[in-house]
This record gives sequence, structure tokens and C-alpha cells, in this order.
Amino acid sequence: MEAELEGYEYQLSNIKTSLAKDPTNQDLLTLRDEVQLLVDLTKEALGQTQASKPVASSSRQPVTSRSSVVGSARSDSSSSSKGASSSASAAASALLSSGDDCMAKYAQDGKWYPARVTAVGGSKDNPVYSITWTEFNTTDAVGPAEIKAISDSKKRALAQSALDEAENARKRARNVKKEENRQVKAAEQVEKQKSWQSFAKKSAKKGVHIPGMTGESMFKTPDAPYAKVGVVGAGKGMTKMQDRARHIFPSEQG
Repeated sequence: MEAELEGYEYQLSNIKTSLAKDPTNQDLLTLRDEVQLLVDLTKEALGQTQASKPVASSSRQPVTSRSSVVGSARSDSSSSSKGASSSASAAASALLSSGDDCMAKYAQDGKWYPARVTAVGGSKDNPVYSITWTEFNTTDAVGPAEIKAISDSKKRALAQSALDEAENARKRARNVKKEENRQVKAAEQVEKQKSWQSFAKKSAKKGVHIPGMTGESMFKTPDAPYAKVGVVGAGKGMTKMQDRARHIFPSEQG
């Protein structure tokens, strides 16, 4: 417990150093309060433990029975196995440093989630890791048993997933931009049509002829059976040419 207290105090010192550079960082402020609470609770627990320890008597030696020896051996074996497991966890997390991606156990549900190490505190035997949850974007502090390194294949999978998500976000942004441009162009077209119709109406009132706005359309179905749509004068006969004659000037008359 004293080692834990030392780790918490070391981490608190690092957090205060970071806050000196960025005093308005809300994540660091929250983390500072949480670690400070851990320090206070650990100190209180240490005080109660030391106060409850019995005073050993040098004049009286305890009698050791065979059953107590067996129980002690079993306890030592259990402690050894737990120590080996703890050492394995510590060895697995010893390679982690600030900026590394990892998997950490979330205390609320006991499940493992991807995270990133932001700082490493505590002692060598009992390090404390400050992490930021990748999915939640919140900070937390975990021990060596609640954190583990990510294998290279897992890192590649996470990196690919991040790239895919970024590409999907870019596609969504492009689609939104296209839709916005389409709506803007449609609105501009409607506005141009309204402006042209308004201009044509005003011109008609002033007696100005605008093709297509007054009279019959050239694309109207003609009455002649052999006329073609869109050809002016279609269905009518050829224009008859007048006979050319010499012009008679006034001086030649009479």
C-alpha cells in the first residue's frame, strides 16, 4: 500500500506539472482531483492499518503447529502464483510509454477497450498509467494489471479501421457538399427563370417584342400536312420570282 501511495503521489506531481503549462485543461483538472482523492484515501487506509497493528511481545514466543505450517506453505504458494501473475502483467506493460496505443480494462464493466498512454507515473515496481480512451475521449488512470500492449496485427487492424472511418467521413462530407451545390444551382436556376419572366412581362407591356414570348411559336404543329415542325414557312409554296425588266427612267418617257 505504501508503494501504491508513492505511485499516486508521483502521478499527482506529474499532473500538476502538466497543469502548470496548461491550467485550463479540463481533462487534467478532473484527473488531478481523482488522483488526489486516491492519495487521501490511501493515506487514511495506511493510518488505520498502522494503528491496528498489535504490539509484539518479546517474552512470549508463538507456538507453531503442523497445521499452521501447512497453511503457511499453501499461503506462500498462492502468494507466489499471484506474484508471478502480477510480474507477468508488469512485464507485459513495462514496454509501454507515453504515446503508445494499448488495451485497458474499463472499471465500470470490466471489459477491455483501446486507449492511448498519455503519461507514466508511479514506481518501477508499481507503475501508474494515465490513458485516454479512444472511443470515449476521456482520461483515466490504471495499474499494470489493467493495461496491456497491442500486438502488431492488432495495431494494423486498428490503423486500418481508423483509415476506413476517415475515408467514410470524407465521402460523407463530399456528398453533403455536392447536395448543397445542387440545391444552390437549382435555386439560382429558379431565380433566373423568375427574373427572365419578369423582364419579358415588363417588355411586353412596353410594346417590345421578344421572340418566344408573344405570337405563335415556331415549334407549333403546322396546319399543312407536309410542313415540318421548327421550319419557318414550312408547307407554303416557293416564293414566285418576278420577271426582271429594264427600268425606264423619266427622261426616256415621252
